[in-house]
Amino acid sequence: MFHAFNQIFVVIKSSALQMLQREPDFSYTFKKLSQERQENFQKSHDNQVQFIANLKTALKQYNIETKYVYMPDMDKIHPQENDLVISCGGDGMFLACAQRYPSSFLLGMNSDYQKSMDFAGSYGALIHTNQDNLEQHLSLLFSKKYTISYWRRLQAAINDQPMERLAVNDIFYGQALSYTMCKLRIYFQNLVQTVQCSGIITTTAMGSHAWYYNSGGVPFDNHLNLFAFSIFCPNRKHKLSFDSGILSDKDEIIIVPVKDDYILCFDSKNNVIATKMGDKISLFLAPKHHSLKVISFS
Repeated sequence: MFHAFNQIFVVIKSSALQMLQREPDFSYTFKKLSQERQENFQKSHDNQVQFIANLKTALKQYNIETKYVYMPDMDKIHPQENDLVISCGGDGMFLACAQRYPSSFLLGMNSDYQKSMDFAGSYGALIHTNQDNLEQHLSLLFSKKYTISYWRRLQAAINDQPMERLAVNDIFYGQALSYTMCKLRIYFQNLVQTVQCSGIITTTAMGSHAWYYNSGGVPFDNHLNLFAFSIFCPNRKHKLSFDSGILSDKDEIIIVPVKDDYILCFDSKNNVIATKMGDKISLFLAPKHHSLKVISFS
């Protein structure tokens, strides 16, 4: 099924150089970098500027209303469910758009794509379009030769009150300072245990190729209605009933913190949510109608 988009919203990540320039001590900091680092910052910035210019030129020929905003102004636009949001940046920009505009269609573009001979990329890459295939993908998009994938997302509830915020990849729960231990009582299926650890991560199938995988988890297929969890660095001096698991979309994992001020972190974003001792934290797959609508090309 294909959709005629009402509007297109292009959300552009600030380049690393632009973000550095906003710092009050930019001149001092930049001069302390090696010549190679300075050149890399500038090259990355130039790549992004050129990509955005090419995108604007290419989109003009399709005669559809398009608005462009930079990441700091994301709150100034309000895409609807029949609008297309194009994220220009990397995976982090894509995830930010997914959180901010959960009902719109989403297409990820890498605005600073550089081929590497010694790095093959990750299984969990969220971005499909870059400088090499931009015009081809736009042609396919407006010829309605694309695929809409529906990605299940993670949701959390605190004391049985579901939160509106959803995660595309993962939700972390534990101490804000990762080097400090937390104490959690975890309910998984018919098992329950209290464990000292560095936190717990729950992941979608898409997210199972990211942080979960890098922490030793085994990725699973995005077409499966499953989610998984892994306990980080549990204290193995105490016998564990479990340290990881996979659940269906009919299940949930429940966590009760033994202390105050542990945090929920969605897709590694900074806007974390603090909890209190004794809160009931439920983590589960969000209902299917909350799935992220992602545009991709064969």
